[in-house]
Amino acid sequence: MVELKPLIYTAFGWVLGLLSTFFLQWFNEWRYIKVFKKSLSTQLKEAILRLSGTSYIMVRNIGRVDREILQWTYSMRRATGEVILQEVIEATENLLNQSDEIWRTLSLVNRQAEARHSHVKKFRMPYLEANLSSIEKLETNLQQSLFEVITKINWLNDAIDRNNFFFEKTFDSSLGVENRSIISINITEGYEFIGKLCREIAEKMVKIVEEISK
Repeated sequence: MVELKPLIYTAFGWVLGLLSTFFLQWFNEWRYIKVFKKSLSTQLKEAILRLSGTSYIMVRNIGRVDREILQWTYSMRRATGEVILQEVIEATENLLNQSDEIWRTLSLVNRQAEARHSHVKKFRMPYLEANLSSIEKLETNLQQSLFEVITKINWLNDAIDRNNFFFEKTFDSSLGVENRSIISINITEGYEFIGKLCREIAEKMVKIVEEISK
């Protein structure tokens, strides 16, 4: 007669072995995703600061700074948890609380000022680029949001390349008045597009960071 106890013990041990292997794999995967999300959140916050800063500069370059853009830029910086000096907080909030009449005057002065031209630095997210395969381990909504961000950053960099090309042309002394005027218009339109796209991407990133932190 076959002894059942040894068979039961063997089968039980085999099942426990399978379960422990499964649990270990699950735990390692869970830990990896947790670390990936934390690192990703850090890089997204850094990118939000850069994007919001660039958006503000683009708006400033074309003389369209107003209360709304200042409020937005300020809110983006606060959304990242950045430590802001108390003096900066007080100065910003004091400016935001000025009357509509003062802001209309400031906006008018900005619009009348000579347009500024500047070289724009392209955006890169090294950690995300190096870990694209890890995105598939995240929830579906996060995957979609991150791929949308990656796509729009590519659009942004293409727009920056185009604008920097025109910016370099402003140093060409052989350009005639008409061509220089056309280039200036292209740069202004480029700044407007870059500023808008930076804003869209930054707002999307804020939502991703909020989703990650849940």
